[in-house]
Amino acid sequence: DSYEENLIYCILVSISGAKKKYIDAWISKIKEDTRLMKILLTEIPDDPDVPSSFCSRMFEQRDIENTIKAMKIYLSCEGLEKENAEQLINDVVWVNASDNDLESIESFKYDILPEISQSCPIDLSDYFIELRKEIDTFIDEVEQNSPKYQYSRRYEWRNKYKKNKKNGIDPLYYETEKEYQDAVNEAKYEWRASLAYWGNKYGINPDDYDDENMCRTAILKARDKEEIEKQSTQRKKRKEVNLQNINKSCNDTLIYTDKTIYNFCAVIFEDFSKPYYYLANDETYSIGNKVVVPVGENNSERVAEIVSVEKHMRLTAPYPIEKVKYILRKYHE
Repeated sequence: DSYEENLIYCILVSISGAKKKYIDAWISKIKEDTRLMKILLTEIPDDPDVPSSFCSRMFEQRDIENTIKAMKIYLSCEGLEKENAEQLINDVVWVNASDNDLESIESFKYDILPEISQSCPIDLSDYFIELRKEIDTFIDEVEQNSPKYQYSRRYEWRNKYKKNKKNGIDPLYYETEKEYQDAVNEAKYEWRASLAYWGNKYGINPDDYDDENMCRTAILKARDKEEIEKQSTQRKKRKEVNLQNINKSCNDTLIYTDKTIYNFCAVIFEDFSKPYYYLANDETYSIGNKVVVPVGENNSERVAEIVSVEKHMRLTAPYPIEKVKYILRKYHE
């Protein structure tokens, strides 16, 4: 036991600052002997230099499986302080971080970090959140500024659109794919702006439609529906007004029994646009005809133009039958 302790002590002392070949030799041994790996990594939990040397070197060799294994062993040490755990992780990720080798830090981000963050017995949740942010910031800065990655990664998305420049939009004029897609969508759906007014008027949102014709059809249907409802409401109101006028203007006992069909013509005068109703004995009258009608108490004759020809029973007549006047004759110039 004392011999083994002395041997382990000598190994631990010799590892710090040792050359890569020496560390590699011990790495090859501890890979084959899990017990030895645990001893070397957990013997001095307050000093993360030795675990950092082993883990960093294994990660540099792209031995992801053993890097994760070694880091988990150290992070599981009893009584391990948070700062020592964080130092080990920082050493592994940042010692291998390089402007010319984003693959390393991305491998740590996607392969190692999820494993150790989920299994770490110490609460390092806040630290892991900040570490992910720092890694993402590092990757973004390298992709934007490093000559090696500036075009191969930062503008790699442009290759998808070289052969198919959507709507004539050239990706070379845009820094990010999102900016390019926004420009493409703006050009593709520019018709939405022209339909916004009518859409809002009839309760149709153009943003809900990808096809212009479908949107126009929906607006027209909504307009027609509203117009039909409007006309129906107007007819109902006119009928109610007519009935009210009839009931107010005369006490007509025949209103519900008279089944006669009366010919009404609405006319307008040259100097007044309000229509007035007259009865017509001649069914040949039509819209546009000029006629002579009696006006006022003296029944003076005036020329008017027919704008509507209607048939009504006494109940729905636009003017009381007992009071309405008759068209005298057609006007001939």
